[in-house]
Amino acid sequence: MRPLFLELCAWGPYGGRESVDFEKLGESGLFLVSGPTGSGKTTVFDAVCYALYGQVSGSLRGQSSLRSGFAPEEEKTWVRLTFRHREETYLAERKPRYERPKRRGEGTVMEPETAALYRIGGGEEKLLAEGAAAVTAGMEELLGLDFRQFKQVSLLAQGEFTQFLTASSKERTRIFRSIFQTDLYEAMQKEAGAWARKLKSGIEECRLKKREAAGRIRTDNAEFRALLEEEAPDHGKIREALEQELSALLMKEQELSRKREQLSNESRRLAGLMEAARAREEKKRQLSQVTLELSRLEEERESREERRRKVSEGRKAFSVRAEAGRLSEAEKKREALAGEREKQERKLLERQREYLEAEKRAEDLSDRLIHIRDAYRRGIIGILASSLSEGEPCPVCGSRTHPAPAASGDREITEEEVKKLEKQAAQAEKALRAAYEAAAGEKGLAEGMEKQQKVLETEYEALEDSWIRARAAAGFSDDESYRAAVMGEKELLRMEEALSRWDQEVLEKRIRKEQLLSETQAGEDLPLDDLRRQAGDTERQLSEVQKEKEELAASIRTGKDSLSRLIQEEEKEEKLRETYSLVGDVAETVSGRNPKNLVFEQYVLSVYFDRILQAANLRLGRLSGGRYALRRLPEVRDGRTREGMEIQVFDAYTGRERPVGTLSGGESFEAALSLSLGMADVIQAHAGGIQAETLFIDEGFGSLDSESLDKAVTVLQELSGGTRLVGIISHVEELKERIPKGIVVEKSNSGSNIHGIVV
Repeated sequence: MRPLFLELCAWGPYGGRESVDFEKLGESGLFLVSGPTGSGKTTVFDAVCYALYGQVSGSLRGQSSLRSGFAPEEEKTWVRLTFRHREETYLAERKPRYERPKRRGEGTVMEPETAALYRIGGGEEKLLAEGAAAVTAGMEELLGLDFRQFKQVSLLAQGEFTQFLTASSKERTRIFRSIFQTDLYEAMQKEAGAWARKLKSGIEECRLKKREAAGRIRTDNAEFRALLEEEAPDHGKIREALEQELSALLMKEQELSRKREQLSNESRRLAGLMEAARAREEKKRQLSQVTLELSRLEEERESREERRRKVSEGRKAFSVRAEAGRLSEAEKKREALAGEREKQERKLLERQREYLEAEKRAEDLSDRLIHIRDAYRRGIIGILASSLSEGEPCPVCGSRTHPAPAASGDREITEEEVKKLEKQAAQAEKALRAAYEAAAGEKGLAEGMEKQQKVLETEYEALEDSWIRARAAAGFSDDESYRAAVMGEKELLRMEEALSRWDQEVLEKRIRKEQLLSETQAGEDLPLDDLRRQAGDTERQLSEVQKEKEELAASIRTGKDSLSRLIQEEEKEEKLRETYSLVGDVAETVSGRNPKNLVFEQYVLSVYFDRILQAANLRLGRLSGGRYALRRLPEVRDGRTREGMEIQVFDAYTGRERPVGTLSGGESFEAALSLSLGMADVIQAHAGGIQAETLFIDEGFGSLDSESLDKAVTVLQELSGGTRLVGIISHVEELKERIPKGIVVEKSNSGSNIHGIVV
């Protein structure tokens, strides 16, 4: 990974926006980040780390202190890094979580953490991951390094790489375990120990199960019991004795089986005889019962015969029921028509009476109308006559003489009276016609009914003759004898079925009686009581043999089970011992119980550590003028820890090894720097040969004298070569003379600024 362009805002001591164009520093070589103490030199690399992994480089700096105290309230805190990796260009953006004042009102709100990772190419940005965790995971996959490995490979943070030199063996183990991910070996070591303990426990469990199996054996053999009661029993001898014991028990079991078979056969024979005797007694009881029931049925014969006669008569009556029904139906029609005819005659008489009354009323009104019309005319004539004068023409005849004028009537009749009477006469005439028509209609109905009655009478007489013939043919002398024999069809069927059942039952009882007589008279009676006594004795003997056999079978099962368990546990124990002979040795070895007191994981870590020391000594030899070399102690001093990660420094001047704590300040820096660079080389190789294109070293050069400083710069220049960019953070003025290329940071009371890049 090579940084190309870094932008930050409101970050640490930088109150505003700042940027670093790493491309101006070139593709390789040393560069210096200079500035006064506290100006924010290390913060530049904190921003690089945070943009990539969401964490800062120094162990004492946390995310809570990332927000700049110099930043205006409206300014947001963020970091943006453009970098190149494997010929591809990427952009990482992150904003930390921090508290800021509310834009409205009082109080504060928490600004959430955000992150995004893009791939840049062809003028476009493609989003690869979004969210803090997702971007960190994507970065680890992209670079092939987690944050701790990245720090060890690309960033030697202030004070941390010197701590590793003087760290305890336990602390180095913890660091290496995290970097090289050797938890697998520790897990294998624990798994081997757990496996060995499980095998050992299994062997002990087999011994206990063999003792338990032997303890379940019950025997009357004194020698066998003595073997079982020994404090440390010989399970091999017990197994042989148990096999002999089982052989004897099996022979005895066969003998009991034969005896049980004999008794079972005898029991079955006696059971058969008793069953035959009980069957014979039962048949005698059944014969007595059948005889009694047959007698009862015979006593019912007379009443059954009477019922049979009634059924016969009923069947005859049923055969002519249709003829009787037709005659009865004709009788009903005749009677019904006679009733209707009587009603019709009464209605005809009523209509005739009404006609006569209407005729009289019409005649009376006609006579009155004639009389009143005459009186009306006379009245008109009298009126005309009273107005005649001699010599004037008569309005009726025209005569001028009036010898005898008509006289006026007693009462003057009005035209209204005449019209009223005419109307009444017309209504009476109409009523007369209606009465006539009604009387004529009723007379027609009466005449029709008379004809219909004659037809019915003829039909009835024919049916009556037919019924008399049918009744006589059925054997009935008169209607009374027929009616006495008539029965309903359901009742007739019920009586017929009852008679049929009675006949069937009598027949069955007679057949059963003959069968039982034949069966009870054949053969001889068996002594049932004697058979029961013999069967009881046989069953008791059989029960005793069965009980003895079951007890014997239980002993055999227990013996076989014990023998099977003994054999099974012996075979299992043997296999476990074979496996334990190998696994136990491996577990002992990997757990540190070996001549070097070194556990498996520590052995793997010691290989990595030896490689690191070898790479470190290449640089330490040059820095120290060939005087010093770092060496790992081959033996573990503390047998309780079994870590084996202690180092000493070999002094070529004295030819002896001594603790690293005896080195001076400058010598310690040279050793720590060499150790960190060596560890970076090994980690790169371990991480799939990843080449770290940029390395940052934070402080530590102030403890070096001029000569040592020259050597360190020379080594770092060689380290940068033609492909690596190495940055040094320092306020040592002498480094500015030796490393002119770099980044200048200025400090003020309003916050720091990145002044510029010196090339």
